[in-house]
Amino acid sequence: MIAIGPALVAMGEGNIERVAEEMIVAFSASILALIAASITFSVMTVRRRWLLQDMVGIEVKTEQ
Repeated sequence: MIAIGPALVAMGEGNIERVAEEMIVAFSASILALIAASITFSVMTVRRRWLLQDMVGIEVKTEQ
């Protein structure tokens, strides 16, 4: 919503060209944020799987 602020101001001023420019920036920022979140989620999923495998290995060794 913050990225759309300048577009809303331009809309209030009746400047349609600036609204279009600001909306492009807002949607680009949203896409970049979604890409960053997807990468972070993927990395965290892999790390979680590694940690769970390590914990199972430790549990098996302690039971012996």
